Amino acid sequence: MKSPKSPKTSLAAQAILRRVETERDDALQDLRRMSTERDSLRERLKIATETSLSDRAKLEQKIEDLDSALHHVMNFDKTCFF
Repeated sequence: MKSPKSPKTSLAAQAILRRVETERDDALQDLRRMSTERDSLRERLKIATETSLSDRAKLEQKIEDLDSALHHVMNFDKTCFF
């Protein structure tokens, strides 16, 4: 014969199991959300890095162009006055 506490224990165990399963499901959902957010942030960082490198290359080229123009003007001035 079963003891009278057996059904209560079983119900309590089932309630605990349901709670643990719910917590597990919530944690898995959070993990998926965080993984998606991480991937999105990685992509944004990649784009920002590429944009920054492109902007830097453009600025460095502009400096070279201006430096070349300055040398050209300085050489032109020397030939005109001497």
